[in-house]
Amino acid sequence: MMQKKSPDKAILLLEEVLTQSKKIKGDPFNNQASYLLGSIYADLDQNKLALERFNQIETRLVNTKDTLLAKTYLKKGNIYLAQNNFKAATQSYELCVNLNPPKNISLSCMRALVDTRLAEGDQSKVNVEQITEIYDSYDNDLDDNDVIELDAQKNQVLIQQNQIEDAEKGYGDLFANANIEKVNPKTLGSIEKTKKEILKRKETPLSKIDFTEKSLERKKDAALPADALMTDIIDLFDLYWRRADYEKAAQYVDEGASLIARVNDIYMKKNYYEQAVKYYKRQENYEQAFLAQQEWTTINDQIQKEERSKNKVQLDALVNARNLDIKEKDYFIQEKDEQILQSQVRNQRLLIGFLSFLLLAALISFYFIMKNVRAKRKANQLLLLKSLRSQMNPHFIFNALNSVNQYIALNDERAANQYLTDFSKLMRMVLDQSQKDFIPLEEEVHLLQLYLKLEHARFQDKFEYSFENKIQQGTSISLPPMLIQPFVENAVWHGLRYKKSKGELLVRFYETNKNIEIQIQDNGIGRKQSKALKTLNQQTYNSTGLKNIHQRLAVINELYQKNYSISIEDVDSSVTDTGTRVYIKIPKT
Repeated sequence: MMQKKSPDKAILLLEEVLTQSKKIKGDPFNNQASYLLGSIYADLDQNKLALERFNQIETRLVNTKDTLLAKTYLKKGNIYLAQNNFKAATQSYELCVNLNPPKNISLSCMRALVDTRLAEGDQSKVNVEQITEIYDSYDNDLDDNDVIELDAQKNQVLIQQNQIEDAEKGYGDLFANANIEKVNPKTLGSIEKTKKEILKRKETPLSKIDFTEKSLERKKDAALPADALMTDIIDLFDLYWRRADYEKAAQYVDEGASLIARVNDIYMKKNYYEQAVKYYKRQENYEQAFLAQQEWTTINDQIQKEERSKNKVQLDALVNARNLDIKEKDYFIQEKDEQILQSQVRNQRLLIGFLSFLLLAALISFYFIMKNVRAKRKANQLLLLKSLRSQMNPHFIFNALNSVNQYIALNDERAANQYLTDFSKLMRMVLDQSQKDFIPLEEEVHLLQLYLKLEHARFQDKFEYSFENKIQQGTSISLPPMLIQPFVENAVWHGLRYKKSKGELLVRFYETNKNIEIQIQDNGIGRKQSKALKTLNQQTYNSTGLKNIHQRLAVINELYQKNYSISIEDVDSSVTDTGTRVYIKIPKT
C-alpha cells in the first residue's frame, strides 16, 4: 500500500535496503525490489522505466513457475493495454495464465485478456463462452466481487455484439449479487462501465431516462453506497435538463442534496454542486445558488490542493527512483570492476615481473637516444617559431601603412598625424613583442584596443566595435604575441569592409574553469562571399596569415606542452551576410 499512497517514501525505504545490502555484500536488487520499483514507475506513468524493470525480472525468472513472474506479466500486460498495444498485451496475459499462478492473479490475467479483446473491437476474438469458461475454471472459488465483475464483462461482450436487450437484462441481474458489505470500488466501477456502454446505445433521450431511472432504483434496492447512487442522480439531472424538464431536474437536485454528505468521491461532489448552481440560477434562487457555489469553490480548492500534493509526491518519487537507479548501476559497475580488477591483478603480476626487466633496459637506452633527439628538435622548433613570428610583422605593418596612405591621399593632415602617432605606439609594441615567445595578457589586450582604434578611425562608416574584457584583475596569463590580432584584422578587412550596411564587431575576453577564451565575432559578409571577392594575391596573403598562426600554435603546443586551440565558424548560415565567429582557447596552466 505504501507504494501507491507514498511512492516517494517507498523508494527511500528501498534505498535503505540497498545501502544495508551493500554493507553485507548481499544482492541489493533482488527480484522483489525490481518488481516494487517497476510498480512505482507504472503508477507514476513512467512506462518505459517500468518495462525495463519488469523485463529484468522476466530475464531472471524465465522458464520458472515463480508467482512473481506471473505478477510481472500481469503488470506488463496492463501497461501495453493502456498503450493500445493489444498484441503485446495479449501475449503477456497469456504467458501469465499459462504459469497457473494463484487464483487472484490468474483470474486477473484472464479477465484482462477479455478486456484486451473488447478494446480491440474485433468481435471474432471475444464471446460470452470465454466468460463462461472462467466461471467453470474457478467454480466455487469466486467471491461476490469476482462474480459481479465477470457478469459486467459478459454484458460488455453482449453490447459489442449489439445484443443490447440481453446486456440490459444482464445489467439488472448484477444487483442480485451486490452486497453493500462486500462490493469494492473496483466492482462498482465495472457496474458503472456497463451502464455507460448501454446508455451509449440508447437512441432517444426518453429511453436513456427510463434506463437510468431503473438503474437508480436497482441500486437503492441493493443498498449500494451513496457514490453509486449519485452517478445516476447526476445523469438523470443532466438528461432532464437537456429536455428543459426543470421540474424533474429539481427532483434530482433535491435527492442529491439529501445524499451528498455520504458521497466520498470528491469529483462527484464537484459535479453535483456544479449542476445545483446551474439549476438554482435558472430558478432565480440566488441564495441557494450562492451556497452551492461556495461548496463548489471549497471542493475545487481541495481538489487542486490534493492535485498539487499528489504531483509533488510523484515528482519526489520519480527523483528518488532515478537516484535509486543510479545507485543500482553504480553498485553493479563497482562489483563488475572489482571482479575484473582481481582477474587482471593476478595476470599482471606475472607479466609485470618479466616486462620490468626488459623495460628497464629499454628505458636506459631510450633515455640517452631521446635526450639527444629532443635537444636537436627543440633547437629546430625554436628557430621555426622565430621565423614564423617574424613573418607576421611585415604582413601587419603592410596593412597598417595602407591606412596611413589613405589619409595622405585624402589630404587629411590632422587625421594622418593622429593616426601616425597611434600607429607609432602600436609599432613600438609590435616590435617589442616580436622578440618574445610569450607576452602578458594585459599587453595583448592593450595592443588590440589600440589596433581597433586605428582601424575604426579609418572605417568609421563600415563598422562599430565593442571590446569586453571580463578577465579578473590580477590574473597572470601569458600567450604568444600577435595571436589574436590577425583574426580581428580579417574581420575588418575581409568581413565588414565589404558589407553594404554598417557592421558590428565584438571582441570578448572571458574566463572558464580551465581556460581564458577570446571570442571575435562580426556580422560581415562571411568567409564564402569574402573569398569570392578577393583577388588571387589577396587570397594568398590571407591563406598565408591563417596558416602561419595555425603553424605557430602547433609548434608552441608541442614545444611548451600547451593546449591552445582555434575554431572558426559562420554565425548564421541561413542569411546572406553569414558573419564569422572565432574562438581562441588559452589554457590557464
